Amino acid sequence: MMDFDIIQYKSDYKEGVISLLQFLWKDLDDIQREKLFEWKYENNPNTDTVVAFIALVNNRVVCFRGWFIQKFCYNDKVFSVASASDAITHPDYQRKGLFEKTSKASFNYFEKNCSFIGHLNISSNNLSANGNIKLGWAPIALKKHLYLIKPGYFFLNLLSGRNSINNLKIEKKNINKKDKYEITDKVYSKDIERLSTKNRQKNVLVNVKDNTFYNWRFNNPVAHYFFAYLWELDTLTSFIAFSFINHNSISIVDYNFDKFEDFRFLLKTVSKNIKPSYINILNVTLDFSFIKNFKSMGFLPFKDYFNFIRQPNYLPVLFRPNSQKCDNEDFIFEGINLKDIKNWYISEIDADGA
Repeated sequence: MMDFDIIQYKSDYKEGVISLLQFLWKDLDDIQREKLFEWKYENNPNTDTVVAFIALVNNRVVCFRGWFIQKFCYNDKVFSVASASDAITHPDYQRKGLFEKTSKASFNYFEKNCSFIGHLNISSNNLSANGNIKLGWAPIALKKHLYLIKPGYFFLNLLSGRNSINNLKIEKKNINKKDKYEITDKVYSKDIERLSTKNRQKNVLVNVKDNTFYNWRFNNPVAHYFFAYLWELDTLTSFIAFSFINHNSISIVDYNFDKFEDFRFLLKTVSKNIKPSYINILNVTLDFSFIKNFKSMGFLPFKDYFNFIRQPNYLPVLFRPNSQKCDNEDFIFEGINLKDIKNWYISEIDADGA
């Protein structure tokens, strides 16, 4: 019987963890893996330490379970959430229960030592979803998107071999005497914070998106972000943050606006700028009026575009309270049921992989 030591992560094992992550971050080289690890775990402004557990065999790292710490607020109260992030077991040690053991060690430590309201999981996959549910996570929604497919640009990109990442044009133009727009790779974090704070949703749990958060979040070393801004005089009235899904398609990872017409203008301007094959947006907590507005622009569910092919297997958004029991009462927080997706506001930027 092989003996495994399950311990809290220590910096002594950093090299071993980064080496192990090659089996998860398969498209990254050694330097990229190290930079991503440092950004996600060491430089996270919401925690002073790397929050992770590892499994050792003869002092060798064979399993890693990492947590992505975020701050959410409910009205004016701020709380910490430990979101599930990277989990990987070395191929030679799989099917030995290490994912479960490192997860349980995490939960036991969190309940005794941390004031997290619970654990959010927006990035589960086909391999981990069922295992997470057995460990007490509750499905609270399905991770679906709305899509705006641009057939003309799709065929242009397909036939020409264009790479939209390389074709992004930095723009800054006046619309009239008061208004101007900008498409750029710059993060105006203080302006975004002011707009996001002003328009923050009430009576739901929502990520605290402040200046520190944005400066860190959009510094992901392996992601490709760009931004569209609309200004009235010197005041930001609308912004959209995008990431490239692939060479020619983009995802809306965060946005805010005073008027939906401004959001619509920015999206059309960006579309003309880079000519994406499609644009998507996470549709987990969009309310009816938002969905109606997006559909008026041509955004549709996957099935409405491709009802003639097999529909994708939508993965769940999961939540687990900071309790070993995970009884129904453990999901009640501030008088609200955290199993009810209506009590959350979740966007793509809340996922560790966005």
